[in-house]
Amino acid sequence: RRSPSPEDAEALADLKAALRTLGWSMTESGWRAGTNPIDRVLAYSRTKVDGMVRILGAERAAMGDRLRAVVLTDFERSSATALRKLEGVLDAEAGGAVQAIRALAADAGTNALDPVMVTGRSVIVDLGLAPRFVEEAHAHLRALGLSAELEARDVGDGLALIVGEGGGWSPRTYVALVTDLFERGVTRCLVGTRGLLAEGWDSLKLNTLVDLTTAGTFASTNQIRGRSIRLDPQEPRKVANNWDVICLGSDLPEGDRDVLRCAAKHRHTWGLGPKGRIVKGFAHVDERLPLLLSAPLVGRQISPDAINRRAFGRARDRDGAYERWGIGRPYDNFEFRGTVLAAEDVTMRTAFTWMRSLRVLLNVAVAMLVVYGVLFWQALPQALLIPNGPVRWLATAALLLAPLALAAPFFWRYGRAAFVDLPVDSYLADFGRAVAEALRETGLAAASPEEVRVAQGVQGTYDVHLWTKDAEASERFSQAYHELFAPITDQRYLVVREEASLSGTFYRPVWYVIRSLLRAFRREGPHYHPVPTVFGRKKEFAEAFGRAWAKWVGGGGLVYTRSAEGAEILLRERAAARLKVRRELIVEWR
Repeated sequence: RRSPSPEDAEALADLKAALRTLGWSMTESGWRAGTNPIDRVLAYSRTKVDGMVRILGAERAAMGDRLRAVVLTDFERSSATALRKLEGVLDAEAGGAVQAIRALAADAGTNALDPVMVTGRSVIVDLGLAPRFVEEAHAHLRALGLSAELEARDVGDGLALIVGEGGGWSPRTYVALVTDLFERGVTRCLVGTRGLLAEGWDSLKLNTLVDLTTAGTFASTNQIRGRSIRLDPQEPRKVANNWDVICLGSDLPEGDRDVLRCAAKHRHTWGLGPKGRIVKGFAHVDERLPLLLSAPLVGRQISPDAINRRAFGRARDRDGAYERWGIGRPYDNFEFRGTVLAAEDVTMRTAFTWMRSLRVLLNVAVAMLVVYGVLFWQALPQALLIPNGPVRWLATAALLLAPLALAAPFFWRYGRAAFVDLPVDSYLADFGRAVAEALRETGLAAASPEEVRVAQGVQGTYDVHLWTKDAEASERFSQAYHELFAPITDQRYLVVREEASLSGTFYRPVWYVIRSLLRAFRREGPHYHPVPTVFGRKKEFAEAFGRAWAKWVGGGGLVYTRSAEGAEILLRERAAARLKVRRELIVEWR
């Protein structure tokens, strides 16, 4: 830039032009990221308008005449400058209110809502509604002592443009008119720009909002959400549905930019999560969505269609949503954190889970031996003295088979838990108990293994949290638990997980035999987990964590990665990348 050479000036101009197409602009202080073509294509894709039509069709089927919907867009029409480099990709009305109102009028289901578009420059109404709209507008102006000549001009596609001549026809006047018609149900769907229908615009009847904007700041998000959550005195159990429409370009580089934008938008927003829980962040939209951000697997393990189906199912159940919010019920007003994991990624066992199942199995076996001993000592000789042969054999068989029949369900249940099934909630809780006990033993937080809770979410997800009102303990627990499943990179300590190890117990000799068999059949090496940062800062803390880990999980041997031997293990595990777990921190309120 400082060079006087014309060649350098030309090269700089070419560089600026090339990087501008990728969303980067040059300023006095350096390069600044902006909106690139991929962002614009995803944000203003025609598929978003199709999704909006589908949403309002489903809401109309569920709500009927009670539906009051608003569709928010960024602008009325796209500017020619913005679309210049996307000619042939996006049409001239892409992402605007005009495109939205045309789509609503073209669909028979949403056209029945008599949609009205209102912006700072134009009012467009459904053609069938136009005569009544003009009549209502004249009456509204007369009531205000204003005058204007109005005309409804057919602009095609079943729509009419309202043209007003006179000082009385202005955005301030027609926004109030349209709002009144909306409240009375003359129109049940408004399309507008967020600059006009966001901050300062109020409607008590509004119960459905479809957000097609690119707004993502904390203030803008709260302003948009605030439009639909006004209380309606005529409907005490009012519940509003706020919809976000996301475009995912799974075959495009950076095709998840719209998903990331929506995640950032909801980062500080509270909403109703699964099973009546109130959570902050993207998880209240769908509990599986945050997992996609840590490992994008849309289209394979988690499909957009599955997320859409669940969203439509939730939207129909407004009465159920009212109950799940717990309005009018006692609450603690306490915020705590938890970790959501995709359970299929963490198929593992812990020594404590093995021990619990094994203890029950061996207890039942010992009890059966005692019962059979009593039978052989007392009841069986009496049964063999019965003179009637068939009765004698039936009595003998009943005495021998009855204990086995009573014990069979226990053997089946705990045998499957120990040797066949993977009890997900059990081993996830064991990991949490190890963290909680280590926090307590080191004095880092007032945590207890008994406070660890595992809740099943949707589509194979589980969330783990500490059931306590101590915010600091909850925060430290969730962060440490989250780090247990982080990829191994350059952590100070690693801990060995040996699921076929068990501390001292009455059944230890039996466990040695089973452990040997497991090792012979499985032929697996040791597994490593990162020691959470809170424990890795000091050797004493790491050793306390290792002891808790040995008790609840199994293994517990520590690897100091700053030693020569530890560095070799670290590099090997980092290259193998065996620990791949999708997990995400969530914030919950109760």
